[in-house]
Amino acid sequence: MGALWVGSRRVRVHVGLYLHVGLYLLKVLRWNSPVLRLLAPDPRYRNTPETELIQAGERGREREGEEREREREREKEREREREKVWVRVRGVAEFDRAGESTFRLLSLSLSLSLSLSLYIYTFIYININLL
Repeated sequence: MGALWVGSRRVRVHVGLYLHVGLYLLKVLRWNSPVLRLLAPDPRYRNTPETELIQAGERGREREGEEREREREREKEREREREKVWVRVRGVAEFDRAGESTFRLLSLSLSLSLSLSLYIYTFIYININLL
């Protein structure tokens, strides 16, 4: 018998009883459950055709998942290459999509600043000449 502190209360724990019941349940479930047979294999069930089929199916699913992942990566790479080719065809020199948007933003800000400075310059010039 042991003691366990839960918050500020002392709770008595019957370790022997819990251990006995837990081991009994594990023993009963181990012999009756095919899933637990795979998790904790007994030598009698180690290489049965049933377990070999299950393990082969799991390995096949893992390989299929890896192959799908590689195919997704290849498709993404092809898409990136198509975008680069499309940008080159449009005449923008070697810009990918991010570079192209940055280039457009810079050219837009430059044209706005030039037009604003020209507007301010003409406004000041006209006002000085009117005085």
